[in-house]
Amino acid sequence: MIGLAANLAGAVIGTVIGCLFKKRGISKRYENALYVAVGLAALGIGIENVTENLPKSHYPVLFIISLVVGALIGTWLNLDKHFTNLISKFG
Repeated sequence: MIGLAANLAGAVIGTVIGCLFKKRGISKRYENALYVAVGLAALGIGIENVTENLPKSHYPVLFIISLVVGALIGTWLNLDKHFTNLISKFG
């Protein structure tokens, strides 16, 4: 429960800081560099979790099926467009 609260607080604080910097005019160059850095960090964490937990799983194929089904449903619901519209309203 503490991890959930810390994650929520971090997301809220990060969002506030991001909105403040966005309004102050962070350049596209630095914005792209930050996106790449955060994306690589998320990729690294994801790979680490998969390599650590997948061998212990009783259903390793379920991981692949979940990714495929999630990608299909997300594409069908056009979640990327909806998320982009939501961000543009508040960003």
